Amino acid sequence: PEIELQAQELVHSKPSILKYWDEKKQVLDKEKDEAFWKKLCIERFMWIRERVNHSFDKWEPKDFAELSDHNRIFGPSKTDDPQRHYSDKTFKDPYFSEVKKHKSFHEYSDKMTWLELFAKLDFEEFLDVFPAMDNFKYLYDYMHAVKDKIKCLFLKMQYKRKLKSGYYYYMVILTNMTGVESLIISDTENRFGSAYKYLVKGFNNFNENGGSLKKLFLHQVYTSYGSFGMYRILKNFPDLEAIQTHNSNLNDETCKAIGKILSDNKRIKELDLSNTIYYDQMAKEIADGLMRAKALEVLKLTNNTSLYNGISPMLYNLAFSPKIKFIDLSNCNIGSNANVCEALYKLLKISGSMEHLVMNNCGQLTGLTQDFFIALGENKTLVSLHIDTTTRYTADFAGKLGKACAMNSKKKGSLNALSCKGGFDANTLNNFVKSMYISEQDHEYWYGDQVTANK
Repeated sequence: PEIELQAQELVHSKPSILKYWDEKKQVLDKEKDEAFWKKLCIERFMWIRERVNHSFDKWEPKDFAELSDHNRIFGPSKTDDPQRHYSDKTFKDPYFSEVKKHKSFHEYSDKMTWLELFAKLDFEEFLDVFPAMDNFKYLYDYMHAVKDKIKCLFLKMQYKRKLKSGYYYYMVILTNMTGVESLIISDTENRFGSAYKYLVKGFNNFNENGGSLKKLFLHQVYTSYGSFGMYRILKNFPDLEAIQTHNSNLNDETCKAIGKILSDNKRIKELDLSNTIYYDQMAKEIADGLMRAKALEVLKLTNNTSLYNGISPMLYNLAFSPKIKFIDLSNCNIGSNANVCEALYKLLKISGSMEHLVMNNCGQLTGLTQDFFIALGENKTLVSLHIDTTTRYTADFAGKLGKACAMNSKKKGSLNALSCKGGFDANTLNNFVKSMYISEQDHEYWYGDQVTANK
């Protein structure tokens, strides 16, 4: 059969929201019947059925929506297995893994309904095959049925295939789906440049029609293909609270645009540029914006191996941020980088709000001077420090770390969790423990007068 017929058959062969939608009356049958929509989710989606029937945990619509987005972005993994999840939760302390998931913006509410879940999954699967159908009536009917029920939309950039109007349909979607608060743009097929002008027009219409986007997620987007830059898109989101990228490539203009949004938008709470390619000079543009981002609570820069000195101005500017709580630098080039290590010291010394600092697999951290550990010892707000590694700590590092933890306790700090997976052997662990036996003289050396301490 022709591909159009295959696509139509695929859409018609499954339970869909259109079967219960009256386009003339603009009414959805069984809209208030949650039991019905839960049953339909279980019938339509096998992966939901498996977890409802076999999981030890009670999964809610919010959990399924998050898993769907996760699998579309990262692909399914063994860690998603319900039995494994139950075992980890039952027999392991999940504290550190839960801390690393920390976020300030949540795409889905705990009150998300089964109808909202079905609308999201059904519409996103429809969009996967729409370019092969070239039937805009289906698209408009779908949007009318779901537009007030989808808060987070996964928008896949894909080849236009049978669409005579090319990538125009992206403008149509963005113009009409004004209820969306969180948008994931995924460009695994490298179509961002081809669709760019329609995206810009669509986002302009989205804003003019009363849309209020709270989070933008760029997945595998090469922003240099946007002929007139990302700012033309970002300026349409005055209510933006979170920006996230993954496996994306940011050009200089995009970093300037992000910096400007951070500076101008007083609501930005979260910036996640993990697994993203950009360079030191570009990072400076973002750092300039962070200086004025007074509402920022979360910064994630994991797996950014293209950065070297670009991290340090970001950290230094955030040291003065009144609300920053969580920073994750895992798998970044920190190790012996004196500039970054000095910025970390200043962050702990100056910040009055930091709660979680994650620096897993950042090398031996030999660049951290005694000043860093002194600042750690007197910091009042830090709750957890994560420094997992694949190389053993030196005896000197272990000793300073132990003393800093003891000092933090003595000075009534908040530090109560330390993750050091892979860092200790028997000797360095012994050195760490011994160093926790501190005296008043030790305290005087670090926080008082060394002349007095020597008497």
